[in-house]
Amino acid sequence: MALLIDDLQPCIPREWLLTHLTIFADDIHVHCVFQDLSELTRAVKYFEVIIAAIERLRLQISPSKSCVITRGKGPGYEKWKKTNTSVDASKLHYLVLGHSNNKIPLKKNCCTLAFCYPMITLNDKQLRFGF
Repeated sequence: MALLIDDLQPCIPREWLLTHLTIFADDIHVHCVFQDLSELTRAVKYFEVIIAAIERLRLQISPSKSCVITRGKGPGYEKWKKTNTSVDASKLHYLVLGHSNNKIPLKKNCCTLAFCYPMITLNDKQLRFGF
């Protein structure tokens, strides 16, 4: 994943990557909170850059295992949703990414279970703990 970060740094500010990108093994989480439409637009642009970089590195993206969790309100958000998403026959909304025509499902919430196992050295012995 270091190659991915190297590939992204010319296009996305390093501080943004450090704040909004989390990589777990082969999973990538992009997390943002938007206060206005310009922040949302910039985040989606960066999201497209991240997906393009993943594809350039010939890594596989599985739209069926991917989702964009979004919540919003107000006329700006509704306008953005109408112009940047599509709806299928079952009324599921998808974020449509312009460069590759990938359709990633939009969700309002999601439950993720994650474990963290940091290593700590204490008196020359390694301890492992999780939460």
